[in-house]
Amino acid sequence: LDRQTCQGSQGACPWTVGEWSACSTELCGGSGTQSREVRCSGPSSALDCDAVERPAAVRSCEVPSGECAWRVGAWSGCEATCGNGVDQREVFCPTGNDADCAGTRPIATRECSIGAFCSWTVGEWSAC
Repeated sequence: LDRQTCQGSQGACPWTVGEWSACSTELCGGSGTQSREVRCSGPSSALDCDAVERPAAVRSCEVPSGECAWRVGAWSGCEATCGNGVDQREVFCPTGNDADCAGTRPIATRECSIGAFCSWTVGEWSAC
């Protein structure tokens, strides 16, 4: 097979590679794959490059346990109908081990207050 001259040098053209993609898994401590574009810089096709020297287009990857992100649900809404109450949401580390998640655990409860819809309720007078 007669190869094209590549960038002023005789022989095989170099391969060009793109950036690695993000890991295919978001699961903490899980493994997945990454991919990137690999192209021959030759003028004709991949035949202008040495197939034995072709860089990998796919590789395995892992998301280290210490880099897990906290999962946080939506606030439930204040449980009070009038006055002070509590608002709650689900907060958890996907591995089930809080030590695997980075940073401080987000709050799961907060105080809330409902001022609207509050009114005095007046009853009958008691007997003397």
